[in-house]
Amino acid sequence: MPAAGLFDAPHGFAAADLPQREVESEICFRLAADLPSRTTPYTRDEVDAALATCHPGIEILQSRLPEPDTGNPLALLADFIQTGAYVAGAAIPGWREVDFATVAVTQTITGAATRTAVGNPAGEMIRLVVWLANTGAVWAGGLRAGQVVTCGSWTGKTFAPPGATATAVFAVAQPVVVEFSRF
Repeated sequence: MPAAGLFDAPHGFAAADLPQREVESEICFRLAADLPSRTTPYTRDEVDAALATCHPGIEILQSRLPEPDTGNPLALLADFIQTGAYVAGAAIPGWREVDFATVAVTQTITGAATRTAVGNPAGEMIRLVVWLANTGAVWAGGLRAGQVVTCGSWTGKTFAPPGATATAVFAVAQPVVVEFSRF
């Protein structure tokens, strides 16, 4: 997704600007170093060394397609896989020592818990960044310092109505808060 869609928490949006307003609680990593395309695959240790920080986040889904859940795969990629915006929270201290498989998250909409989960459903997250560096981002020349890589939803998507506040509370991090205006 373009950098213009990345925001620091807390953040507010006009409800009309993101009418789909489905939110997902996620974990993301910010890169400290480039991982350019190369013929030799990156190792986990190389990718881990290139990661600067780890953050909780909220992805706000906003498709540009009339049928976003049934579109063809190339159209979904061109649609940024429905990403309308991403709000990253404060860096998680000591994240390299955290066993994320045991970390719980609670997602709330205006104070009411809508989803809870333990661990990322895709499993160990650094392996996803390794895949991205070796395969997924090759067409773009690789990954660059400062970019943010999210590792997918822990909670699935939940609709946030106009006027709602969405919060992601990971047990190891400060809450991430996104507010939507009534209009």
